[in-house]
Amino acid sequence: MLDNKIINLIRKNLSSNTSFLFKLETKIFSWKELEFLFNFRPFLTSKRVHVLQDDSELRWSHQAWVTDQSTMPPSIIGNKLRTNALYFQDASRVNKSINSICKQIENEFESNCDAHIFFNLSDSLEGGFGVHHDSSHNVIIQIEGSSELKVWKNIAQKDSKKPTTKPHINAILNPGDAVFIPMKIWHSIVSKTQRLSISFPFNKDDNIQRQDRAWITLVK
Repeated sequence: MLDNKIINLIRKNLSSNTSFLFKLETKIFSWKELEFLFNFRPFLTSKRVHVLQDDSELRWSHQAWVTDQSTMPPSIIGNKLRTNALYFQDASRVNKSINSICKQIENEFESNCDAHIFFNLSDSLEGGFGVHHDSSHNVIIQIEGSSELKVWKNIAQKDSKKPTTKPHINAILNPGDAVFIPMKIWHSIVSKTQRLSISFPFNKDDNIQRQDRAWITLVK
């Protein structure tokens, strides 16, 4: 969970449209939990799994006993793990901790929140989004590995691919490091090692009902 100090800092920096770094507990997710998702085929829908910097069209045949044929066979995602960066969206309910953080953000900021899980398994892979901005505010937590983070205060669209101005933030994110980035703020995150990180994008949309955050517990 985010403590009150972090919540207040996010609220303050939302109003000033400013990014900031902070520390956060990283035990909310693990490589072992990610491994489970790789092998739980119903989670691997074609809309949830994103392979970065890959223009090829992924194809597979219908297979027996699969209720949703749009789910990706595990062997396909396995072939991409060493050559591409990937992320899962619609991952806010992969465990209780992540669901609780989404619920907290939604309540504190009257917004809809998701969790995106970013990962790559290569020590030399630098693939990602490049310099970009998002349509949502973001809390990004480095879970494993190291990433180079750059955030700019003001750069023009035409200069976005190769900014000439000095970044407002230029840092290496290690496990336990986190950053808040308001929407439409230009930034880049480049993996320097194997990487596992979670982004919590959130924005306000009163036309869409928030997700049900109830958590069913069977064994205490």
